[in-house]
Amino acid sequence: MGLGRPPNYGRLRSWGLWHIAYPGVRALTVRGDAQGLLRLLDGPGDPPNEDRFSERAMAAFALGTTQATVAIDRLAELLSLDEQLSVRVCAADALNRIGGPVAAKALIPALDDENWAVLHAALKTFEATPLPEAWPSIAALADGKAHSMVRMTGKARSMTRMNAAGALGQAKDDKWIPVLESAIRDKSLLVTLGAAVGLRDTESPAALVALTKAGRDVHGVLRKLLLVRARYRLRRSLRRGTQPVT
Repeated sequence: MGLGRPPNYGRLRSWGLWHIAYPGVRALTVRGDAQGLLRLLDGPGDPPNEDRFSERAMAAFALGTTQATVAIDRLAELLSLDEQLSVRVCAADALNRIGGPVAAKALIPALDDENWAVLHAALKTFEATPLPEAWPSIAALADGKAHSMVRMTGKARSMTRMNAAGALGQAKDDKWIPVLESAIRDKSLLVTLGAAVGLRDTESPAALVALTKAGRDVHGVLRKLLLVRARYRLRRSLRRGTQPVT
């Protein structure tokens, strides 16, 4: 049975062989004992800002590895900002691995998290399982105006906006095109890439018009190439469909 690897975040990187560090978690994972793993989550907690790879974090991660749908409610409780950071990361990752509408709904509160790894897991889930109630929060992340991003800087901020803009395309709704148009002109190439993907995946004539206009307005060879590729793929998609291309 493949036990997988925990999220590559902070000090967690030193625990690639986590099943050796926590043989009890490994044994429960191999047996698929979701109830045993859930009991480990009731152990003593750690300070909220601690990113140490604790046994509770490992138990949360393992519940995703075993696809334990019975654990969704408990994993959702672990997304509270009062929880240890590594536990939140692993809980979000576990819900993403479990997947489906119920797990996706449980991840909506994670869109207010201040950590990029938690947000990344949540956004991956919404790309696979779109939920209408999640789009306003995702749009705020793509726009960089979400309150959870106030303290986020540098590459983490750019990657979060990139992932959010890319996920926003799965809404298939022209109402989000202005957000993506704004993001596509951001100084970060990562944000531009995410917004181009979001417009491409919106799959509407209005999104094609937005990509065409952005291609004329942006500067830089690489940016223009990204937009040309996105526009080409969207045009092909529209031609295969029933909607006319204007």
